[in-house]
Amino acid sequence: MFRISESSVNFHRNNIRKKSGIIHGKSNLKLFLQSVE
Repeated sequence: MFRISESSVNFHRNNIRKKSGIIHGKSNLKLFLQSVE
């Protein structure tokens, strides 16, 4: 596994959510990313 902090992961997840329009967290980010593949 990568040696990155949990806060780094959360930061990047939040940036992905903002750019993809998933702001409120009600939608599952994993499902969204799988659907765009």
